[in-house]
Amino acid sequence: STRFDPPLRQNLNVIQALRGNLRVWRDEDAADADRAVALCWILHLTGDLHQPLHTVALFSRTYFPGGDRGGNSIRIEQIPESTNLHMLWDGMPGNFANLLPSASTTKILANDVVTGDSPDDWLQRHYQLAKKFVYTPELKTDLQVRLAKDEAATISVSEAYRSNSGVIAKQQVIIAGHRIAALLNM
Repeated sequence: STRFDPPLRQNLNVIQALRGNLRVWRDEDAADADRAVALCWILHLTGDLHQPLHTVALFSRTYFPGGDRGGNSIRIEQIPESTNLHMLWDGMPGNFANLLPSASTTKILANDVVTGDSPDDWLQRHYQLAKKFVYTPELKTDLQVRLAKDEAATISVSEAYRSNSGVIAKQQVIIAGHRIAALLNM
């Protein structure tokens, strides 16, 4: 369930925690310190919701029965600064020297309406993003071949994969910023 039942506590899922912190943020009677902490969590959790590997895991009965921990269990062989798939995606947005959104991002933003139920929709969309752009057939085939040979869970990602991932990751950061602003002003 993604419904939040007070109080804020350990072991909430990301959407429950986001809803709980939004409640604190919007409570004008809450202590300033509590609202400040809630704001930090809103920024962090909303950002995490928009990075596909923060919301999914790859499961395999044979190789990942407990999941790949959002890509943390899959090593990248040719990129020294990215030790695993999760880290690769975390670093994809880059330094944002150019913050102008692409035409496709602008179109998404123009049609993006944020409501109290939006985080549930975002979670589903980011699951689909992960299926399409993170765990690509190329990536899964490479991984499966290596694991079948009893090799470590290591993959090689193509330049095309990295380029496409960078576009998606940057788009997600821009969309997350838009949605954070909308959530804070609701």
